[in-house]
This record gives sequence, C-alpha cells and structure tokens, in this order.
Amino acid sequence: MTDAPDPRQNLARSLAQAAAVIAGVKPGQLADATPCVEYNVAAVINHLTGAVDRVGLALSEQETPEIPETSEEPEGGFEAAFEAARERALAAVADDDLLGRMITLPWATLPGAAVVQIYTLESVLHTWDIATATGQEALLDDDLAAAIHDFTLQMLPAEPRGGEIPFAAVVECGSDARAVDKLAAYSGRRIP
Repeated sequence: MTDAPDPRQNLARSLAQAAAVIAGVKPGQLADATPCVEYNVAAVINHLTGAVDRVGLALSEQETPEIPETSEEPEGGFEAAFEAARERALAAVADDDLLGRMITLPWATLPGAAVVQIYTLESVLHTWDIATATGQEALLDDDLAAAIHDFTLQMLPAEPRGGEIPFAAVVECGSDARAVDKLAAYSGRRIP
C-alpha cells in the first residue's frame, strides 16, 4: 500500500461540482457553444452523464456502451439523468477492493485506481466546459484541479495529441491563471 490519497474522494468532489454546475444551467443556455468545440452545452451535459454512467458500469465490471452523442434532453431532464449516473458511479466505487483490481475499458485494461482518476479528469474538464460556457466559473474547484494535476501530466502526455489521443495540442496559459484553467489549457482547451 502507498500513502497516496484515495482517488475516490476526488471523483466524489468532481461529481458534486458537476452536479452544481449542471443545476445552474439555464434553459436558454443549452444550445450555446462550449470550449469543447464539437459540443453545445446540452451535448456536453449528455456526454458527461454518459461518461459518469460508464465509470459506474466499468467499475462494476459490466459492459460499457458507447457514450451517446446528442443534445436532446433526456427523459426526466438533464439534472435527474446526471444525478442517477452519479449515484450509480458512487455506489460502484464504494468497494475498497476495486482500486487494485484490473478494470477493462473499451480502450485499455487498467487498475481501478487509474480508472477512477481518468474519469475524475473527464468530469473536471467537461464541468469546466459547461461552467465556462454558462458563466459559472466561480463554482469550479481549484484545489480539486491542483489535486489531479500530476496524474493528468502522467496520463496525458503533451505530445502527441490528436488521432487516438482525443485531446488538442496544449494551449499556452498565463502563470497567474487558476489551476482549473491551467488544467483545461493543458488538455487543449482555449481559455476565454
């Protein structure tokens, strides 16, 4: 065992942050563009919800379907769909043994701890997309972004990007930028 912090705490923080940002989206903002250029706000919410659902399924060793790519509002609404996915993900990570267990994803087989960290990063980045597009940057947690920084550098090399690495080139960001903006810029997102 190591003295590394339990990555599930950061996942829970990232999902709580996402839920707060999704709750703050106004209906008139759903069609707005986001820094994740291929998606509008509604599509990013649906993508994030699908990714959170996927982590719950993967960690429960169930088949992980493709993440739906749609702007359509799910039955029951965006908030309810995300909350249901969040609850499933948090239930799946409750098992203490999962961190050392090998988990098969559609693109790799990794220790459960790494899977939790990957989906934490995805949650933080897509929450940043939604918050930036809807003027909710104040809800973003810089401490959380700083906590996942080292793992992000390890997991996502600066080069190469594109193709099978679904991230754009690193974007320059001022040294005085918030930690969450630095993380977004490292992932290839342009800071407004």
